[in-house]
Amino acid sequence: MNPLKNKMFLRALGILIFLIILLKLDIEKTTQILRQLNIRYFLLALTLFIPHLFFKIYRWHKVLQYQRIKIKFTKIIHPYIGTYGLGIITPWKVGELARIFYLRKKKVSLGAAAFSILTDRLFDVLFFLIIGTASMFLLFTYFKDYLMAVSIILIIGVILMALIIYNRHKVFRFASNFFIPNKIKEKTKITAKEMWDELKKLKFISYIELLSITALSMVFFYFEVYLFSIALNISLSFWQVIILVSIASIANLLPITVSGIGTRDATFVFLFSIFGLASEQAIALSLLILFMWAINALFCMVFWWEKPIEFSNS
Repeated sequence: MNPLKNKMFLRALGILIFLIILLKLDIEKTTQILRQLNIRYFLLALTLFIPHLFFKIYRWHKVLQYQRIKIKFTKIIHPYIGTYGLGIITPWKVGELARIFYLRKKKVSLGAAAFSILTDRLFDVLFFLIIGTASMFLLFTYFKDYLMAVSIILIIGVILMALIIYNRHKVFRFASNFFIPNKIKEKTKITAKEMWDELKKLKFISYIELLSITALSMVFFYFEVYLFSIALNISLSFWQVIILVSIASIANLLPITVSGIGTRDATFVFLFSIFGLASEQAIALSLLILFMWAINALFCMVFWWEKPIEFSNS
């Protein structure tokens, strides 16, 4: 068995990275930093999750409006929060795909439902790629080797995406012949066409608006982490927090982590060294963020447990 194809092995890599970092730290010093936590700032920071989540829900509602899917804003709050909790505890936040089943119950086609969730998720990725890459340019001396690789990947990605869209019919036929089982070929073809039709409904101004809403949502998240740093008495500016979170979020795209365990810690340690701060402070802040995600997940999962979305073959 190829270990790189084993999902459990890949997930364990994040834990392994985290353990290796811990072995190189002064655990007592890290514990001491955490003991000095200012509870008031910590609790204040936690409240910022609410507006952060509100703008995410609002963004999904705007995507649905662009698709001409008429569902009231108040009706999507419960399923969004519940599936957001599932996303926190699953790699790449795939748990959020459960919202597809909610839309299917509303008689929305599979392609349209999948498009809305994927589009909503992709704007987070796009935002972090933009801000994270810009942050690397600000720290060019330290990231010049990585920037070359990232730039090449982005250019190749854009070219491939353009080629796939231009030759979508040939690409689909190729994928159907080699990767898609015969019994779902027709259904997959219909779903792909539905998703393409949904994509055409979005105009340039739609992307600008959705990206702006994403930025508003992320401002609250950045402030949340900034308040965490204050609570731990760590001397970080707000701009340094933006750099930390954005670059760490790019690292979290690697399929070797859940909730950023390992990848976020390694990124924080590296960036803290650039900022002239101790690795113990980096891990203390990273652990506090992990604890925050655990609290957020518990809060969101209450909505899921209260009214879970029923899965079906549809």
